[in-house]
Amino acid sequence: MNWKLIAKYVLCLLLAHFTIGLLEGLFTPASFGVDEGLRYFFMAMAAYLSASAIVFFTLSARHPQGRWAQATLVFLVYAVLSLAIDLVSSIWLPSTPIVLSAIGWLAVAVCALLGTVGGALFAARAAVVAPQTSRHDA
Repeated sequence: MNWKLIAKYVLCLLLAHFTIGLLEGLFTPASFGVDEGLRYFFMAMAAYLSASAIVFFTLSARHPQGRWAQATLVFLVYAVLSLAIDLVSSIWLPSTPIVLSAIGWLAVAVCALLGTVGGALFAARAAVVAPQTSRHDA
């Protein structure tokens, strides 16, 4: 296993989620109704899921050797670190209900699966197309 690679992608995932969370906190009004709250929740979740799928797609497309093991380790290390960050930040900030955290982790797991499959298909397609477009000297 390439732990440096895994650490790089975990860091990318954490930074993407931190940035989205920061922007969500800056632009969400202090008080809002249930409908507006659900709208903000689903917009943020769509951003989290898009970022997650892109990270796992990139991992899978660029590093085909052991892509499933690497994607699984990236997800597991991300889950442990995000839980630790959530526990530490709950000292200063209101904690997130465990149900929302579980939904978030499940959603990231689904995006990890979809992104890894998408990256694998993209890499396979690129491998098929590359020989046809390459130039061969006689």
